[in-house]
Amino acid sequence: ISKALEKDRDVRYQHAADMRADLRRLKRDTESGHLRVVTRPVPRRPWSRLPARGWAAFFLAAALITAAGPAVWLWRRASTKPSAPEIRSLAVLPLENLSHDPEQDYFAEGMTEELITDLSQISGLKVISRKSVMRYKNADKPLSQIAQELGVDTIVEGSVRRSGDRIRITAQLIYAPEDKTLWAKSYDRDLREVLALQSEIANAIASEIQVRMPQHEEARVHPSQPVNLQAHELYLQGKYYLEHPRGCEKAVQLFQQAISAEPTALGYIGLAHAYACLGVVDVAPVEILPKEQTAALQALQMDQRSSDAHLLLAQTKLQYDWDWIGAEKEYRRAIELNPNSSEAHLSYAWFLDSVGRMQEGEKEHLAAQEVDPFNELMNEAFYHSRQVDQAIDVLRRSVEVNPNSGDNWQLGILYEEKGMHDEAIFAWERFFTGSGYEEQYGLAHALRRGYAKSGYTGALRELLRKLEQVVRERHVMPDLMAYFYECLGQKDEAFAWLESAYQEHNYEITGIKTDLMWDRLRSDPRFKDLMYRIGLPQ
Repeated sequence: ISKALEKDRDVRYQHAADMRADLRRLKRDTESGHLRVVTRPVPRRPWSRLPARGWAAFFLAAALITAAGPAVWLWRRASTKPSAPEIRSLAVLPLENLSHDPEQDYFAEGMTEELITDLSQISGLKVISRKSVMRYKNADKPLSQIAQELGVDTIVEGSVRRSGDRIRITAQLIYAPEDKTLWAKSYDRDLREVLALQSEIANAIASEIQVRMPQHEEARVHPSQPVNLQAHELYLQGKYYLEHPRGCEKAVQLFQQAISAEPTALGYIGLAHAYACLGVVDVAPVEILPKEQTAALQALQMDQRSSDAHLLLAQTKLQYDWDWIGAEKEYRRAIELNPNSSEAHLSYAWFLDSVGRMQEGEKEHLAAQEVDPFNELMNEAFYHSRQVDQAIDVLRRSVEVNPNSGDNWQLGILYEEKGMHDEAIFAWERFFTGSGYEEQYGLAHALRRGYAKSGYTGALRELLRKLEQVVRERHVMPDLMAYFYECLGQKDEAFAWLESAYQEHNYEITGIKTDLMWDRLRSDPRFKDLMYRIGLPQ
């Protein structure tokens, strides 16, 4: 009610939908028992029964209090300054789309991610990654419970309303342990000022939680120049498609269109990510990596302080150039610029594991897990250090949440390592089912058919026969082919496919020094030669 009657136009409600969103949040917290209705007691009047003979003493005391009042007030003001809660961690919940158009979800999600990115650059503040917070989209949970699950002090929540070329964002910062609103504001701007608005919100939050944003970080947060609406729209659509299965090619097209409308660092970063996405499965990496590296370098020309651009450059230096020294330099720079980037910590952890620096790698895995608590990220640390049971436990939890995720690939390898062939076949079935190509190629069906006929080796032979047919039509990951031939004891075929992996600069081959899936090939001189050519220390 107070907000609705607020005299300041920037603070009071501008639209009924904004009030409705707050009422829904109030209803959620009240029904959960998080908020309580407090009945104010009726004040008693202590002087109503004062005896007549006490009035002289009463007036004398009142006079003394009146005389001493200013001194007492000054003393109390100096000695009881309100202490703001100490805040060291924060999560930005998905901004609610109030546009009443489901097709505008990509815009609200994009705004959420950009706000997370801006806040993540603040040193000394833990900011939870987008991957962990997106599961709370439309969640009906008390904020205190969400904060506890994410391990943070404060929550940022709000809404986005887009109407034509105008945008309205309502945001509030809540100290979860006390359910106390520390800051709240509504912004109504021209859409061309969207980047400046994101910067303003990030700086307001930083100021409110009394975390000083260093000068170089203030400069890094988005500048205030107007954006090209067409370019920004295409950029957000590209980001949206990157999160969807088999959306990589569409994302490349959208980012290219965004850059044509207006070249920006963000556009080139998005394009580099889209190329990297294509190079995972759909296209041989050697065809894509030069384009990815060029896009990353163009982004850095426009923004030297972009953590994402340094991370993309690190990955291409490692995978395309086999430049281990240059790659590590870029990994470190990416983390320095954004210590809350789970992707940067995780990628650097892979690098460290690959060269055998396991203890350093474990620290980076833990750092990634800290800012991305709802995604199981410790499996690689256990995997490369041969802690097979622990790795299986982590991956089991992951596939319980997402049964057909890519984690089933590594889970199958670990089951195979322990001789648990039934479990390995089942995990790989789910891996191929979730790949998006099962309907077209029937790889999971081939596994099941072969297993029913001839057991474990029959399943692998049937799968390989099917894969050899698929290779004639499209790109297949050569490390996958090499591994299944290795499992069958066909070393020559395994090394032939590993050579293909080397020639096409397959990402997985950078980890062969410590990857347990190649343990049966290590004693072969061809394996040591491959490590030498990749540049790995012997």
